[in-house]
Amino acid sequence: MKMKRFFAASMQQALRDIREELGADAVILSSKKIAGGVEVICALNYDETEARESVSEPNRDVASASAVAREAASRHAQLEDEMARIRARLDQMREPQQAAPIMEPKPVAQVSATPGETGQIIAEMREEIMQLRNMIQHQSFQQTPAAPQVKASGEPVSERPQKQKAQTSDMPGTIDKALLQRLQTMGVFPELHDPLTAKINPAKSVEEQWRNLMARLAHGLKAEEEELIDQEGNVVLVGPTGAGKTTTIAKMAARFVQKYGNNKLALVTTDRFRVAGTQQLQSFGRLLNVPVVVVDERRKLDDVLDELADKRLILIDTAGLNPQDPNWEIQRQDLRVERHELRNYLVLSAVSQPQVMKSTYHYYKMLGLAGCVMTKVDEAFSLGEVISMAIVNRLPVAYFTDGQQIPRDIHHARAHALVVRAVSLWQASSEWEKQNRSGNANLQDLVV
Repeated sequence: MKMKRFFAASMQQALRDIREELGADAVILSSKKIAGGVEVICALNYDETEARESVSEPNRDVASASAVAREAASRHAQLEDEMARIRARLDQMREPQQAAPIMEPKPVAQVSATPGETGQIIAEMREEIMQLRNMIQHQSFQQTPAAPQVKASGEPVSERPQKQKAQTSDMPGTIDKALLQRLQTMGVFPELHDPLTAKINPAKSVEEQWRNLMARLAHGLKAEEEELIDQEGNVVLVGPTGAGKTTTIAKMAARFVQKYGNNKLALVTTDRFRVAGTQQLQSFGRLLNVPVVVVDERRKLDDVLDELADKRLILIDTAGLNPQDPNWEIQRQDLRVERHELRNYLVLSAVSQPQVMKSTYHYYKMLGLAGCVMTKVDEAFSLGEVISMAIVNRLPVAYFTDGQQIPRDIHHARAHALVVRAVSLWQASSEWEKQNRSGNANLQDLVV
């Protein structure tokens, strides 16, 4: 298990740095705001069992997964700080003796007066570094504190959590209300509030409970383990007009061509109902040098798929229709096949209203849905709604898109990454609302 601490100006920048250095499989153990930005501690090849072994014996079995992760992150941060302190002290010891008169008198300067004493101190420092390395390898936090760490408030670090628990345990109702308000602001559907808050521990602080809630939210959100372009078969994107089906297919096609070439890919569309409904997809096909076939009265989908039997992946675009449209039933007939298997993915726009998402799912679920794709994530004010849609209807998320660039702005979905992004949006919107309220108050003062 490899652990590393990142510093960045914003959470978004930190996530980009983590993805670039450790990849998409890195696990965030803790994050907090610091002067000038955020501090994030994450791990690669994180093993909860290994981390749990380092938890103190009385708490080992009862500690939650998030508590274990936070303790591992805290232990790593303290060990890094201690290593940095020792390295700085060693650097002072190695400075040329002629520089000593320029420096202000310090205990370190006095110690370095004789070469014999200097060598002894360096040897002690090396021994201390070796001890710290052994502690890191065994993941055991058993340092003997030379002096108790003290926070700005004057309280020892070890005493503050106990005092917080004592304070928060007396007001569980207040904590519940604060958590529910956060969930509502984040856009999480009301039907998920009770399941998420059913196992909250009133003895913990609001922030600890909030992290636990977000961990449960991420656990409830399922994602496709294998990227669709790495699978064989016939993938159909369905959804309302403007959801981003055609652009998403173009992004998926470009990713496939980059990885496997254009010989094993074909594009199909059933959208023959709109003027120029097929032109956009045909333009993408020409750019990628990939065949584009239109399903119509003369060429049924079964026949088209027979012709393309040598292709590894076939991406099928559809028209954005609703049951009130006279062409709805025609398209449903187009998507009925007898000799082939289709996997239908519902395209959900993150900027749609919750009622629109629910009605869209109601219309298209009769086709049999294998999962969903989230689009326009970069335009959304909150992501709780689209995440709730996927959880409530048990739709695994295959991709999410966050821009118009092809193929850059499409990403293989990861539940934890989506929830982290949703939390970041919630934090940004909360800050915006505070500033907006402050601005409105100033306007009222001007009017008065």
